[in-house]
Amino acid sequence: MNIIDLGVRCMFTYIELSNFKSFGNIRFDFRKNKKQYKKFIAIYGENGSGKSNFVSAIELLSHTVTSFVNIKHIKQLRMMLEKDEANKELLSEDWFKNIGFLDISQNLKNCRMIDNNDISTVTYGFLIDEVEGYYTFSFDDKTIVREELYYLNNKQRGKLFTIENKDSNIISYISQYLFKDKKYENDIMELSEMYWGKHSFLALILGEIKEKNKKYIATNISENLIKVIDGFMQIFISCKSSRYQTSITGGSNFKFRDFENVDIKLQNEKQKKELELIEKILKDFYTQAYTDIIDIYYEQVPTPGNNQIARYKLYGKKIIAGKTRVIPFSLESAGTQNVLSVLRAILEAINGQTVVYDEIDNGIHDLLMKNILISLKDEITGQLIITTHNTLLLEELDSKSAYVIYTDFDGNKDARCFDDYDIRIQSTNNARKLYLNGIFGGIPYNSEIDYSKMHIEKNNLEE
Repeated sequence: MNIIDLGVRCMFTYIELSNFKSFGNIRFDFRKNKKQYKKFIAIYGENGSGKSNFVSAIELLSHTVTSFVNIKHIKQLRMMLEKDEANKELLSEDWFKNIGFLDISQNLKNCRMIDNNDISTVTYGFLIDEVEGYYTFSFDDKTIVREELYYLNNKQRGKLFTIENKDSNIISYISQYLFKDKKYENDIMELSEMYWGKHSFLALILGEIKEKNKKYIATNISENLIKVIDGFMQIFISCKSSRYQTSITGGSNFKFRDFENVDIKLQNEKQKKELELIEKILKDFYTQAYTDIIDIYYEQVPTPGNNQIARYKLYGKKIIAGKTRVIPFSLESAGTQNVLSVLRAILEAINGQTVVYDEIDNGIHDLLMKNILISLKDEITGQLIITTHNTLLLEELDSKSAYVIYTDFDGNKDARCFDDYDIRIQSTNNARKLYLNGIFGGIPYNSEIDYSKMHIEKNNLEE
């Protein structure tokens, strides 16, 4: 069963983190009112305030749900490589560890507050099918120690399950509506006895959904539980996984994960039409946003040894030194290429997806980024949550959409919405001016740096 076909959308209403990386206790409240969520959220803060750590919390949700399925994929890959003498050298433990999906223990450890023995907890408030719920789990350095889901339980909201480790014993509450067959419930609980902790209960259920046929799953598992899992899997996340790399996970409205190089099946007319649509969108956008770009298009390139696949590469026509020149998109500047990644995320949010994007303005001119996002905000049908340093946005952004991570002198952090302040924001006293003047916090300490004692004496080096 491919649960992606359900088309469920999950919107965040709030996120609470405790002992999570640089956060002691913090709550991000994204509710517009009791039954509505904010569609566009921009999170500000000085360098090191925890903006990327916030996005890591969303990425952890994705890993928590998919870990059990992924470990099976890795085992299958290991078996294939063991039979392939040419690639057998890939079977180092370091290589498998770098994949990060053998289990979630490494992900959990990376999300722990350093030099801390207390349990870490993450809670995700969400809205699915206009019904609000929450999913929470607590963990130590290696395993999940508690997990709970609250959502639509039959026809009323309630707890679907609670599982926790108490003194090395697994204690569980399972709603009578969660599984429709008692024998199947017993089978699931036996599975939990073996794997829960290293994997979440949601991950174990996803493993069942992926393995069993659609009719069997529909007969045995609550539709509400399946909706929650599907909703979590659909969240589109762009997260800075290291200093130089960005990871993209989650669902998509598009079949193509990469807009720069696209493979389509020759007989697949639907994929051809999707490629034509993407080409039109890219052309419309880039020719409006850049003065020197006059066309963007895909061109088919050879695929040696594969007559079932058509490969297309993205090109641009630019005016350079008075002449129109064709340039492969791969040779464009880093900023222009980053815009392609941002545009992909924007298209997801416009078409109903929840998108969480870390450092969305990375390498892109402030004015261009401002124009992109301000033009977009009223078209979002899903939810777009970004972290950014682009203060130009604040000149026009609704104060209800702007948040700042405030850090006090003891290193405690608080997520504050600009609208929470009793300050009148107007054109002559706009949010950008107030933010840069330190009214909301979340800016670097405003003082000159004394470099006078940083000179290196040559005599000292020679000694």
